[in-house]
Amino acid sequence: MDDFVSSVAGIAAAFGGVFILLLLFMRRKGLTFTKEEKKSFFFVILIFFVGTGYFFFFEDADFIFRCGKDTQRCDYYHSTHYNKNIRLARSFDLSGIKEAGIVPRKRSCGRHCSKTVYRIVFNGENNSFEMPKDFDFKEDAERQAARAAAFLQTDKPYYAYKEITPNNTKNYSIILLPLFLSVILSMFGSLTALTKIFQRKKKEKYLEYRKKEKIPDE
Repeated sequence: MDDFVSSVAGIAAAFGGVFILLLLFMRRKGLTFTKEEKKSFFFVILIFFVGTGYFFFFEDADFIFRCGKDTQRCDYYHSTHYNKNIRLARSFDLSGIKEAGIVPRKRSCGRHCSKTVYRIVFNGENNSFEMPKDFDFKEDAERQAARAAAFLQTDKPYYAYKEITPNNTKNYSIILLPLFLSVILSMFGSLTALTKIFQRKKKEKYLEYRKKEKIPDE
């Protein structure tokens, strides 16, 4: 994990350096960001902090899903990055459930993109529910669905799936989030700066062409 943090820090430093150089070049050319561009920076920062807030307060840090034939229910436990205590979040009625499979679900990953994830669904004649966990890979979901089906169709007493974040990595998010923000802002700022520089260069070439061809001003 230390290597990953070092890599992200290196990327942040690289993009930050590029952005600073572009700002210095803009200053030399007398270019500044417009109010609309500054608002765009603010909008990017706002989206980042909203996303960060959701990540800290609602996203699972630890995930435990356990089904038992003795209780006839499935219990979903979780912790968040803000509250690290693992606690019961929701229970599902297991009575009448006979089989388990997978279903695809579309998830938005941006304004113009989406991705397919997979969920394990528990089905019965009069009842059904999904494990509240998205699997990015179909094979992983199929593997867990097979385990859940074996629990339902044999004499296995329980089924459990766990994702526990190691204690020594739980605080890395506090370090990584500012680095990610730095990368995002540096990339966005660099693209905006490059656009302005190229626009100025294009204008200068056009004016130079008009002067060379002695085209009168409009």
